[in-house]
Amino acid sequence: MRADIAGKYIYSHLLKAIKDNEQGTIADTDSEFLHDFRVAVRRTRAGLNQLKGLLPDKISVTYAEFFSWLGQITGQPVIWMFIC
Repeated sequence: MRADIAGKYIYSHLLKAIKDNEQGTIADTDSEFLHDFRVAVRRTRAGLNQLKGLLPDKISVTYAEFFSWLGQITGQPVIWMFIC
């Protein structure tokens, strides 16, 4: 499979996992939502680092910074409540 097609497949599944767990994470109804959300964010960041050259460097850096920030704020449950 070509790298660009594989990247689209991988990132679309990770985005679905993030979206599927977003509301449960915000509502804080079950810690499993937050766990699954954070795993998808972490895998997205890992993919950006491992699939160098798939996206232009500027886009990779922008998204790496965003998903790093997202991982940091969701790792701090007290702060997460105030952001939402």
